[in-house]
Amino acid sequence: MRHIGASIPMPFEKVYSIEENSLLGSGAFGSVVLATHNVTKNRVAIKKIARTDEGMKDFRYEVSNLRALHDHPNIVSLIDHFDDGEYLSLVMEVAEHGNLYSFVKSHGPLSEVAVKHIARQLLSGVQACHAKHIVHRDIKLENILVTAIDGDMLSVQIADFGLSTNARHPLQRVCGTPIFMAPEMASGKFYGTIADMWNPGAVIYCLLTKDIPVAGSLHEMDFNGMTEAAQHFILAMLKENPNDRATTSTLLNHTWLMDQSELTEYVQKLQLFLQDKENQEYMVLMCGGDNIDCATISLSSIASSLSDDDIGANQLVELTSQLYLTVHYLEEDFPELRDQVARTVWI
Repeated sequence: MRHIGASIPMPFEKVYSIEENSLLGSGAFGSVVLATHNVTKNRVAIKKIARTDEGMKDFRYEVSNLRALHDHPNIVSLIDHFDDGEYLSLVMEVAEHGNLYSFVKSHGPLSEVAVKHIARQLLSGVQACHAKHIVHRDIKLENILVTAIDGDMLSVQIADFGLSTNARHPLQRVCGTPIFMAPEMASGKFYGTIADMWNPGAVIYCLLTKDIPVAGSLHEMDFNGMTEAAQHFILAMLKENPNDRATTSTLLNHTWLMDQSELTEYVQKLQLFLQDKENQEYMVLMCGGDNIDCATISLSSIASSLSDDDIGANQLVELTSQLYLTVHYLEEDFPELRDQVARTVWI
C-alpha cells in the first residue's frame, strides 16, 4: 500500500474486493464503487480517480481536508487511501441510504420539519469546513449522503471533497456544478468560503420544492405553502452579492432552526427585555406603541403554546414562523434587537 508520499505502491484490490454491480456513481472525476474489506468484511465506498496531474492535486487536497475534518459527524469519514501508480483511490464510509438527490427523486419535496433537521446538519458541516479555511465548492444534493433514516428525520453527511481547497487567500478557479454555483464563482470573480453559502440555500429550497433557484432569476422562486421564516432563511443565503450573504453562525442561530427549548428561552428573554421599563420606553420610541403592544400579545400567545410538553413538530414550525414575524417587524426599526435580547439574563 502506498499512501501519499510513500514509495512502494500497492493496488487497493490487495485489501478490498469490489462487489458485483457495485457502481454508485460516476463523473468527470472517476467513479465510486462498493467494496468489502478482505479481512474484516466491512463494506466501504471507494472513489477511483485517474492519476493525472490535476487529479493528483485535487486528490491531495481531498485527503488533507477529510483528515482535518475526520471527527465531524456531518462530514463523510475517510478510512484509507491508495495510489497504485495508475489510479488514486479513497476509501470512505458507505451511505446505505444513498444521497439526497435519489431520496428526493423517490419521495418528492420534504416537510419543513424534515428539512430543518437536514439544514442544521448541513450548516454544521459547512461551519466546520470554514473554521479550518476549507471551501468545498460543490455542495449539492448528490454530494450529501443519507446515513440514517428515523421516521421523517434524515441523518446526513457532506461528501465528495474532490474540489475542496484552502481558502486563506482569494480563489478564482471556476469549478463545481453550474446550477448550484455561487454567482461570483460562475462569473469568474475572486471568491472565498462565503461562496459555499449559496449552495445550502439552493439545496434547502430544492428539498422543499424540488426546484433549483437560479442566480438572476430569483424573482421566479415559488414560496407557496412555505412559512415566512423558511423563506427568509433561504433568501439569506441566496444573496447575489456575497457581502450580503449570511454565514453559518448567523443561520444556525436563526429563528427557523430553533427547537422547543431554544424557542422557549428566546421568547422568555424577549419578554423580559420588553418588560424592562427603560427598554420598553426606548422600543416604543423606535417601533411605536401599537407595534410593541402587538408583539407583547404575540409573545404571550407563543409562550403559552410552548409550555405544552406535547407540542408537535408541525405546531413548532408554525410557532417558529410566528416568532420570526414578531421579531422581524421590530427589527426593521431596531436592527440591534437580537443582540440586545441575547445579553438579557434568563433564569
